Amino acid sequence: MLKTATQLTSLFILSFIVMSCQKNETDLLQEAQSCLNDAPASEARNCVSKISSIDTPASYKLRCAAIYIHEGYGAVSSLISGLNDMSGNSGSFTFINNFNFHSGDNLEPTVQAKNIATANEAVATCAQTGSKAYVQVSSLFKIGTLAKMSAFGSLSSPAPGQQPTEAEIKTALAGLNPDEIGELATVTYGLACTNSLSASDSAAKYCEQLSTSINSGLSKADIGAYLLCKIGDENDPSCP
Repeated sequence: MLKTATQLTSLFILSFIVMSCQKNETDLLQEAQSCLNDAPASEARNCVSKISSIDTPASYKLRCAAIYIHEGYGAVSSLISGLNDMSGNSGSFTFINNFNFHSGDNLEPTVQAKNIATANEAVATCAQTGSKAYVQVSSLFKIGTLAKMSAFGSLSSPAPGQQPTEAEIKTALAGLNPDEIGELATVTYGLACTNSLSASDSAAKYCEQLSTSINSGLSKADIGAYLLCKIGDENDPSCP
């Protein structure tokens, strides 16, 4: 009996020590944040691997940020600043032309597909952050990535390192699937542009374009076609 009691006591002490050493969610989130702050961009995804099972807005913010850092864009706050700085007739187009996922040799179809997959991942992840700005950034990044990859795919006899021109990207933008863009616009508007106390809450221009496009027709295709036209040229009178 004494031996059994001693064994139970030892087991209890060991269990207590193990439980005491386990890190709580706050510790794991802080470690992930610190890692993202200090680690090279190539390690960003590894930084958030330990919080993959944590289902909170804070964890999704870090996982969303890790995608952009890994792709070489640094802090998401700089991208949000880019959104807020959109101005002029081609503000949204300027953003998507400058900010999109384009890692690797974009002349290769497999690379184009990989970058589009990254854009889809960012939309899904950032939608869980509870941050209007993060949602807006991921939405525009997806449109920009789709347009840029489509433009690369449409180049005839491209030379190594060739980049599509702005005109070619605008042509590709106009040719995107309006149903897909309409769905993206509707989801983005619901998450990032409604029930806001401030009309200028991060990228008011984009929210305005979303609002106008959603009110332009009943079908997702109508919504998408209108938004794509407005992103290409906000003052284009021929937009459907």
